[in-house]
Amino acid sequence: MSKTTLKIDSSLLVSVENEQVFTTSIQISEAFEKRHDNIVRAIESLECSEEFRILNFEETPYTNPQNKQTYKAYKITRDGFTILAMGFTGKKAMAFKEAYIRAFNQMEQELLAIRQERLAELESKVQSLESRYLTTQQARHIQEVVSDIFHQQGIHYSTTYHNLKTVFKVRSYKEIERERYEEVCAYLGVEPKFSTKIAENGQNSTRNEVKTPKNRDALSFTERDTLGRLRNFVSPQSTGDWHDDFRAGQTAANELKAMVSSAKAKTVEDGEDATRFALQDIFVGNFEGQGHLCGFLAMIAQYAVLGMRSNPALPVRGI
Repeated sequence: MSKTTLKIDSSLLVSVENEQVFTTSIQISEAFEKRHDNIVRAIESLECSEEFRILNFEETPYTNPQNKQTYKAYKITRDGFTILAMGFTGKKAMAFKEAYIRAFNQMEQELLAIRQERLAELESKVQSLESRYLTTQQARHIQEVVSDIFHQQGIHYSTTYHNLKTVFKVRSYKEIERERYEEVCAYLGVEPKFSTKIAENGQNSTRNEVKTPKNRDALSFTERDTLGRLRNFVSPQSTGDWHDDFRAGQTAANELKAMVSSAKAKTVEDGEDATRFALQDIFVGNFEGQGHLCGFLAMIAQYAVLGMRSNPALPVRGI
């Protein structure tokens, strides 16, 4: 028994609108050589749920090109067509069903390719923008300088940031191009800490950037005694009492603040890394009741709030 295979232009069977593939009762009537009113009747006679009908059969007006009268028609999804076509029998009908399935598949694959292409273009644009503006380290350096200007010269943060936006014609200082980082430093009266270079892969990169230390001894204010024992970052010992552990956690946070605020602390990163190390000690200790952790975090939260109130221009960054 020979099998009928139809090769039909998929655009004659399905259409695309708002990136959704569908067919219409008009297209189905033409493809299956059936009267359109019979196709409409078959759709409305389907014993499917109302929810399925709403999702897969959308009523739409159709104007007959010959008599110019408007009739009822339907836009039909792939699932709707599958249910409707179950009632079409015969060798030729089966060939048209296969043709429709191929048409749906082809259109959906083309849509997928278009979406992937758009996504790739969007990702490329985002990467281009990210590589265009100040690096995280450059922006952080500018934040430190603005803070120093406030404390040493009394010029408020908002004033300095406003001047930067005006001079460099940007909406935010973070939108200043990284190639102009040295200009920003010159405008603020400081030496640049980082130099922007072009890496071998053609992407912008910064050298001499601060790296997160892998151990405590890489911090600027870590101290050890003559036997090599830590004199700071010492893990608190649990007393078995939650309230005592809570107070010990607060004490640990206060000691951390004193270290970060000391003259030995060279950078903001040192403070952040010191906090990481302290948290690691508390988590590793797994003290019963977590009193140490609660006390430590409660005190750190107080300092964070005080810092935000005294310096609202600086962003809040995670530990």
